[in-house]
Amino acid sequence: MVSHLIGLSEHVEAFSDRINIGDHQLTPNKHLRKRKRTQCLDDDTPCSDTEITTRAIEVPLSHIRPPPLAFPKSAYSGFLPSINLSTETSVLREILADERRQSSAASEDGESFSEAILDGFSIYRAHQTRSQKKHKRPVESSQANELVSLHEINEWNVGVFCFDGVIIDGEKKRYVQNVPFRTLAIGGYKELDRPTVGDEVWIQSFQGRKAGIWYRLRTPAPEYQRFHEPFLWMADLAKHVVDYLHIHWQVTLKHFRELFHTWVHCQYGSSAQVCKWLDCGGKDFRRIVAAHANFLFCQASQVDNKLEDHPVWKESHPRFLDAVKEQVEQGTTSDMYTLSTRGSKVSPRRKTTVTPYVYNCFSHLTWAKFLYCQTPTISLDLKSSKPIGGPGSPPGLSKLHVNAQLNSPSETESKVIRKGDVVAVPRDKQSSWKTNDAHWYGYVHGIKDSSKGSSLELLWLYRPSDTECRRMHYPFANELFLSDHCNCGDPPILVDEVTHKSRVAFFGTPDTKDVDFFVRQKYIQGDGAWVSLKDSDFRCKCHKKEQATKYLAGDTLLVRVLGILEPVVFIKGMDHDSDGKFSVRRLIRRRDRGHMDAEANELILSNKFQLVNRADVHRKCYVRFYTEEDKACRKIPAPYCRRGTADHFYIILEDLNDSELGPETLTTTSLKLINQGWDPLDTSSRPPMQGLDLYCGGGNFGRGLEEGGAVKYQWAVDWCSEAIHTYKANTIDQDAIRLFRGSVNDYLTQAMQGKGRGIVAQLGEVEFISAGSPCPGFSTSNPNKANDKGLFDASMVASVVSFVDFYRPRYTVMENVKGMASGQDTNNVLAQVICALLGMGYQVRTSGLDAWNFGSPQGRSRAIISIAAPGMEPMPEPPHTHSHPETVTSASLGKTPNGLYSGSRYTSPTPFSYISAAEATKDLPETDGRTSCIPYPDHRMSIALSTLHRGCIASIPRFPAGGSFLSAFAKGYMPQAQIDDYPWDNPIGASKGTKAWKRVRGVGLIPTIMTRPRPWDGAGSSCLHWDQHRVLTIMEARRAQGFPDHEVLIGSPSEQWKIIGNSVDRSVALALGLSLRTAWLANAAKETVTASHENIVTRDIDELLLDRSRKTFRPDVIEGEAASSLWQSADTLHSSRFSVTTSRATSIAASTSAGGLLSEESIIEETASETCHQSSFQNSREASHERPPSHESHPTLQPSKVSIRETTTSKITVTYYNPS
Repeated sequence: MVSHLIGLSEHVEAFSDRINIGDHQLTPNKHLRKRKRTQCLDDDTPCSDTEITTRAIEVPLSHIRPPPLAFPKSAYSGFLPSINLSTETSVLREILADERRQSSAASEDGESFSEAILDGFSIYRAHQTRSQKKHKRPVESSQANELVSLHEINEWNVGVFCFDGVIIDGEKKRYVQNVPFRTLAIGGYKELDRPTVGDEVWIQSFQGRKAGIWYRLRTPAPEYQRFHEPFLWMADLAKHVVDYLHIHWQVTLKHFRELFHTWVHCQYGSSAQVCKWLDCGGKDFRRIVAAHANFLFCQASQVDNKLEDHPVWKESHPRFLDAVKEQVEQGTTSDMYTLSTRGSKVSPRRKTTVTPYVYNCFSHLTWAKFLYCQTPTISLDLKSSKPIGGPGSPPGLSKLHVNAQLNSPSETESKVIRKGDVVAVPRDKQSSWKTNDAHWYGYVHGIKDSSKGSSLELLWLYRPSDTECRRMHYPFANELFLSDHCNCGDPPILVDEVTHKSRVAFFGTPDTKDVDFFVRQKYIQGDGAWVSLKDSDFRCKCHKKEQATKYLAGDTLLVRVLGILEPVVFIKGMDHDSDGKFSVRRLIRRRDRGHMDAEANELILSNKFQLVNRADVHRKCYVRFYTEEDKACRKIPAPYCRRGTADHFYIILEDLNDSELGPETLTTTSLKLINQGWDPLDTSSRPPMQGLDLYCGGGNFGRGLEEGGAVKYQWAVDWCSEAIHTYKANTIDQDAIRLFRGSVNDYLTQAMQGKGRGIVAQLGEVEFISAGSPCPGFSTSNPNKANDKGLFDASMVASVVSFVDFYRPRYTVMENVKGMASGQDTNNVLAQVICALLGMGYQVRTSGLDAWNFGSPQGRSRAIISIAAPGMEPMPEPPHTHSHPETVTSASLGKTPNGLYSGSRYTSPTPFSYISAAEATKDLPETDGRTSCIPYPDHRMSIALSTLHRGCIASIPRFPAGGSFLSAFAKGYMPQAQIDDYPWDNPIGASKGTKAWKRVRGVGLIPTIMTRPRPWDGAGSSCLHWDQHRVLTIMEARRAQGFPDHEVLIGSPSEQWKIIGNSVDRSVALALGLSLRTAWLANAAKETVTASHENIVTRDIDELLLDRSRKTFRPDVIEGEAASSLWQSADTLHSSRFSVTTSRATSIAASTSAGGLLSEESIIEETASETCHQSSFQNSREASHERPPSHESHPTLQPSKVSIRETTTSKITVTYYNPS
């Protein structure tokens, strides 16, 4: 049976290649189909497999890759050895009996041993079977009888190996096969004068142990050569590691980053063999040590058990991971637990710890039974903490408190409508809005006369239920949002249509009294964003003139050319001409000069100029100069080394003279032609925020955000041992971060009790939070979302919101699957999260981001929630840098009540095309997943495949792309053994659109990396390689998720894949980190203005603006990156974030600091002569101009009298409201 299956597998691999010649598919005979694999090609009469193979050979063969043997030759039918087969017992008996043929030697300690030579050997896994429930018969276990490298003898779940080969004793040669063994010995340890192990490698069989005889390995069999070469490299690694541990103390994984390489080179640098060995491994040995920690530990412990005490094993060995101590929960009570059912097992499980506010927000959801409400016991005195807020108070800066602007109509003048009123009008019954409110509310920003009477120019006020909050529980029933939705272009609304006026407190809070509503945020419809209210929001965007962006000489821009964004340099003095164009210097992509091995974002500084339309300029980009040495030594830092993510480029060469010799090295003069982008290695600028990384996993999300430069993590939390040790292994300054290996519930409990100082962040310390809570509770690929485990996982999102409620950070970024946005308006988790965050006073943005738009080769889409404290600059949505694949369809985070899609997928010009699966992995060597890849130690499969399954994969044609089991079966390519094994009774697996046993399209994207590759899962992700007969390797999954090649993964292969699957895509994380940096820099400029604000309360606002632009930001004096950053920050503030420097703000600040209450509230309204453009994070999505509805029915509000007097200056209108 075994020989038959192996022969069939090898035959199928050749047959699969035969029907796919080059890039063309040969159409098989129509009779070769259905379940009859053994039918003739010309008729329906059965024939033998031999006949089929013979006829197949008649097809001309070309571009065929004969598959290497995966099993020893002895496993194939018809194999005849060149030497007669002997038993090991008889061979050992002859060796011991013939004293003349014995070969004795002495070991270091003087003990003698006997050895024989083993030549022409092959080593393979032992024959094993397992019971198959479906057919009730034994079948081959995964990897049984497969050839294997010797260094895997101590690896995962491997007990016994077998060997075939020729035993040489003197002049006698005897062939043996299927000899079991499990003992390996390597010589040369502690011999520092020996650069390599050489031929001192022995194995000892079970029979050889009894006889005291070892087998010295000499030359492997040809089919085993590809397995033995990696082992010899690993044997030398084991020698050098053991020697290094022997002469050093307290060796950690960090030592293998560069110190180990340096030591080996210094010790054996004169040896050409060692230099070649080092070149294969590179300078950083951490990945190799982590991937083979089990083998290295076994070798070290056999030499000297004292070597087991080195910390490196607690950092890398999966069985001894303890470098990050597990935090045992203490002080828990019985009400913190609930019974959880999983299958037939019922066990207690700790509930998700939440704050009282969050519990009130989420208590109506189906998984509320898994929530435990805990009240903080520490003092919440915020006066002694940093100005980042705390529970129960609005987060944000505390220097300036803005009192509510009270709109209070008088009863006697209820019919008088003036600018600044909030009016209610009947709902338009013809509208597509899906709410049944009786009234809509609007802010009157203008009144104009028409033939039908006076009509109102309105900005609509939205109820929470009119937005992405939907009809979920909102903490404050009387909160409204001023929207950017006006009635311009709609049928006019006459004054007579007004039913009543309402008392509204703009810039109010939930504590504002004697009002009908309060407004503290502006809602940007269609964009899923809420931002802090500012004075310029009270005017319709249709009446605002967008201010042209100003550029400095040397600024680098992205300009649209033939539908693609190309990087250029702005030229000084050529800002405008009569045609609205300006001159730029072109930056040539190095790939366009024929260097196809160059990165997509590597540029050449050219001497070519051209005129471009201002309308074709999309945005700024970042360009820095580096050297060829920087590139060769991989010293170009992120984000410039990330293939253009977030518009970052680099230049190494210039071509200013159009020389025939091609590009040349950059000169000093050339460096002055460009305002270089920011330097990630410069730490002298604004200090980053202190971050807390929740559900940190392996750290891909956190490190990507850190690479943006705006945050530095001080704390990280995760319960998974392998994940938290991976986080530690990739942290440069490991002493600066406090890692908590335990439950987030225990972490929050300790924080609310003021415990755990030194490892748990205390109130007032956290400025930034990132979190990707468990997604199985929302994932569409999880069919068990409704069971207890799925509901518990879903409840963890409330934990993230509780951390925000407790710590009140300046910024937070949350990530989860888009399935969190699914559900009805009354049972939508994403909407409830938004409600809770808005209720705290945070500015909120929701986005649906696709990984491929930021340089990832993966088809991964996620929902992102970013929040900013009031007064902080909100994070803009990162721009797309890579295009959509042709097969991508529309998507969103759902509809709002007005019919607009939120978080919609959109199309825009990009600098790069999307990166395909084949492009992202083209430098990885070809492998069948059976041998070790030394340069890429993670280029291995994470699951073991049986011979039957490998035969199934080999039967699926590689062309056309995206083939599957069902497509191969329909064309008659699938052998009968695989057909019989297929789960035809599974409705998902047998459906037309199943993903079971499906190849990834090499020209497309790698499907979403899950926590485990399941090629048999029809509802999961495709994971078969497009061109090789195997599943994707861990290295390919790393590339899909954006893990840099130099980073380390800790754990067994299955755990490493799980860490990757649970991570946030690195490209997306980096893009978000750079968006955070944009907001962070804008805050720096804003704080500069605020710091001097108290000294200029009495100054005219125009004088302030003029003085600021004249003295604070002077791009004509400051050059380079500093000038560009300062100007950009100043422009951002001037255009969209100036509420803290308006006259109203200064007057309120003055009265507040004097300790008095305002009897007169002033509102500064910018007149039409002032120009203002929208904030930088608004995109170009079109918004509906329909009238918004109100919330649920509201009791009739009695209008009151209002008295108004206005004072107008040349540029500023000051309106005083005097409550009667």
